[in-house]
Amino acid sequence: MKWYFKMLIAGVIILVIGIAITVIVGGVTDWKYGSSIYEYEMKTYQAETEVDNLKVDFYAGELQIVYGDVESIKIEYPENKRYTVKIEKTNDTLSATIGGRRWYDFIFWRQDYPVTTVTLPRSARLNLNVEMNAGKAKVEGGTYKDVYLKMNAGELDLGKSKCDLLTCSVNAGKIDLDGAQCSRAILKTNAGEIVADKLDCPDIEAKINAGNINVEILGNESDYSIITKINAGSCNKSDRVGATDKKIQAEINAGALSVDFSN
Repeated sequence: MKWYFKMLIAGVIILVIGIAITVIVGGVTDWKYGSSIYEYEMKTYQAETEVDNLKVDFYAGELQIVYGDVESIKIEYPENKRYTVKIEKTNDTLSATIGGRRWYDFIFWRQDYPVTTVTLPRSARLNLNVEMNAGKAKVEGGTYKDVYLKMNAGELDLGKSKCDLLTCSVNAGKIDLDGAQCSRAILKTNAGEIVADKLDCPDIEAKINAGNINVEILGNESDYSIITKINAGSCNKSDRVGATDKKIQAEINAGALSVDFSN
């Protein structure tokens, strides 16, 4: 009889699990199991006044930030019941949280999100703050004030741009910088990678907790002082004193820093 009771108990457990899954899935889909929960409505937001600070917190999907013939910032974005968008303007700051979800929405992760496009006026010169939680982002090259890029997962590509302070932080994924020109650059990886090609910057700070930072600097190697603190990991350059006040400071706890110069 023991085997009979074991089978009975196992059957009851399986039944309870099945009911629980049905209730959870039914609840989060409003008891609609078709593709309707994935259907997006494309919407447009147009700022009424000029913006000095743009903050984009992007959950997942594909993001494009471009310049165009608009008088003020325009955001074209998809939205549905699960992929929500919140846009607020406070004084001279425009904040957009795109793709917010509930904790249980991992059940509905999909990779076919429509593209979100942020169009900036061609005359705009603003502070840009972009945080990517997953997906892909492409930021058109231009002239900015300060640029802050944070990648939690996915890929972000910054086109040839000029700014004052450039800050990049990667927890996972990759940030590509192509021909950036800035007064100061702060590059940090906890995992993942930052690749900076043709970086024109006199003051570079790198911190690597894990992952890699690869930098190609426009200029002469002899002009730069290099100061490193290596707890673990590696750097392809040794500490040295440069001929000018240009410098590279690096703290490496794990991972690798690779630095090359155009001259």
